[in-house]
Amino acid sequence: MAGLQVYAYMGILDSAATAPSSGKSEKALVGGASLDLLGLLMGVQFGSLLLSKRLYWLLLVLPIWGVYTLYKMFGGGGGGGGGASPFGKSSKAAAPTGNDEPIDDDKQDRRQKRADRRRQKRS
Repeated sequence: MAGLQVYAYMGILDSAATAPSSGKSEKALVGGASLDLLGLLMGVQFGSLLLSKRLYWLLLVLPIWGVYTLYKMFGGGGGGGGGASPFGKSSKAAAPTGNDEPIDDDKQDRRQKRADRRRQKRS
């Protein structure tokens, strides 16, 4: 379970590094499916520790969550699993911005370089 927690935490950090920042202060949660996984794991751990050992049956939700995440990533739409596309470019970075204008390649390249630099700082 510790390995899954590390995976979820790294997914949250990656999502925060690649999330587009805006000028206004939005209080939206960053993390997506990784945050859901971390919440489920914490719920199972604390529930089994404080309430009952029978709460380990909640771990059966993990395969269902994994299939759902893969479905969203490979063609179910809506992103998921960190937003990585199997075809090289991030599906979230290629999406149009809020003003419905497509992002040109220069801006997208600069954003990707900034995200890479942030990831290198954290590791």
